[in-house]
Amino acid sequence: KVKNYIRAKKKKNAFEMIFAGQYAAFTQKAEKVTDLLAAEEPDEKLSGFCHGDYNQHNVLFSGKRVSVAHFDSFSFQMQVSDLANFMRKMLEKNNWNTGLGSDFIGTYDKVRRLSAQELRYLYYYLAYPEKFWKIANSYYHSNKAWISVKSIEKLDVAIRQTEEKRRFLEEIFSFRL
Repeated sequence: KVKNYIRAKKKKNAFEMIFAGQYAAFTQKAEKVTDLLAAEEPDEKLSGFCHGDYNQHNVLFSGKRVSVAHFDSFSFQMQVSDLANFMRKMLEKNNWNTGLGSDFIGTYDKVRRLSAQELRYLYYYLAYPEKFWKIANSYYHSNKAWISVKSIEKLDVAIRQTEEKRRFLEEIFSFRL
């Protein structure tokens, strides 16, 4: 819908021109990951209850106690999705730092061993260009008479981090898949 809306516009703003120029590349990435995911036969034992929006904003620290809040997106799915969501948020903020990503996986793996399929699912979740689609969705549901500078900045960051993310995925998952 966003692509068609932007394509039909005669005069495009900066956000729309950047989006139109990047749409095909991000669509190709999304289709590739979706095809890989569709080829998987999920092991039902790897599914369970998930927070659904596990990120730093929903983890609360009080002294030595840790709590998790905001279970609005609670669901039953592949449990590694919570790890993937948390990692994606942290890695976006840290420019897809491979050391940090490796630490996340290693620490998680020490407490709860990740299977080969879970590692593939983790890869799929992280490889999917979710940030681009979130930005597109936000744009689509916004007042298009005025595009905020912040929206353009977020789009620029998502595009700029594409190469860092590719390198991260290649380094972290090449030896595991």
